Amino acid sequence: LEGTLFGMVVIQIKPALEKVLNLPPGSLTKEIQLTEDLMTLFINYQIPTDLISYRGDEIDGVEASPSPSRIDNRSSMHTRVEQVRRQADTMMRMLESKKTKLVEESQKAAAYAKNQKEAMMQRKLKKGSSHDVEYSTYSTMSTTSSAGTRAMPRMASMRVETPTIHSSIAPEEIVQDKGADEDAPKVGGAEQDHDHDRESDGDKGDREPEAKINTVEEPSAGDEGVASAAAAAMEDYTRLAVDLDRALEKLDADGAVRPTKITVEENGWVKHYRESLLSRSESVKTLLQEDVKKETDRAFDLLDALSRSGGLVLEGAELHVLVAATHAFDKTLIDTVAVDNVNPIEKVERTALIMAAQTHKITEISRMIDQNFLKRVESTCPALFKKKN
Repeated sequence: LEGTLFGMVVIQIKPALEKVLNLPPGSLTKEIQLTEDLMTLFINYQIPTDLISYRGDEIDGVEASPSPSRIDNRSSMHTRVEQVRRQADTMMRMLESKKTKLVEESQKAAAYAKNQKEAMMQRKLKKGSSHDVEYSTYSTMSTTSSAGTRAMPRMASMRVETPTIHSSIAPEEIVQDKGADEDAPKVGGAEQDHDHDRESDGDKGDREPEAKINTVEEPSAGDEGVASAAAAAMEDYTRLAVDLDRALEKLDADGAVRPTKITVEENGWVKHYRESLLSRSESVKTLLQEDVKKETDRAFDLLDALSRSGGLVLEGAELHVLVAATHAFDKTLIDTVAVDNVNPIEKVERTALIMAAQTHKITEISRMIDQNFLKRVESTCPALFKKKN
């Protein structure tokens, strides 16, 4: 079952926003527009939370995360929210000005390209009209010539002569000299490389191999104690499937449990959302592979902002670990009941008890069963109630 482990994390956004912005719990419950602006800044523009969070306590020399009982003495919830709102509005105005400037620059670029295109078209038209005038001139000259000889146009009588290169050196000598020049550095280079190789071989023979010393620092007793305490406090959920395998091998005599893998499809995700706050109907969109990647990047950008790149602990998060398994029968349901005379419910009940006891770390399975059904389960699954000597 080790390959069937599937995890899913659910993070509450508003409590995480309040914590990263140094706001009291519940301060963003009624601030719908402010929450939308903060989500836009964090997801679409990756604005750092330090530029928007409340900093009044740090300026006064007091810690940034005060206890609820001391909030009323220094600054009220309204003051904190208003400071965050002003900083968010400043960022939104700056982004709007950048958008306006970008639109103006794009309009200027489009107008410049349009003017350049019109100028090019006018130059082409002028060039074409000049060719037409020259052609008419040549035609007039040819028709007004004498009848015995036909006058040729001026352009037709032009000749292009190729200049002749005179040299006192024969071509064979040039080729020979060139070959000699190319061969000379190659021979010298080969000899130099050969001498260099011999010198390097001699150096290698004289040198002795250096021994590499790897030093390993031994942890102190204090570090080992801290590490063991942290390991004991943290539960390793990746071991859950391994522990289930061992329990099933020990208690399931039939070996009927088969692993079932849960896979997430790349395509076929469905997104339910609303276009705006005033939208009454819910929009549904089927995400393609590119859309899934885009939404994944948006989710990780928001997670990076809420945790300050991993510097804050997310409170109120829920981790769901799923391990899927299937109880399989060798025969069909009718053959299992009629031919083998086996009650399939008892077999599935035994598998469910084994997995539930291992998941919840319960050593006495009798505590999980109602007393009215305990005797029946003990008779059908005696292996679960064997006492250790």
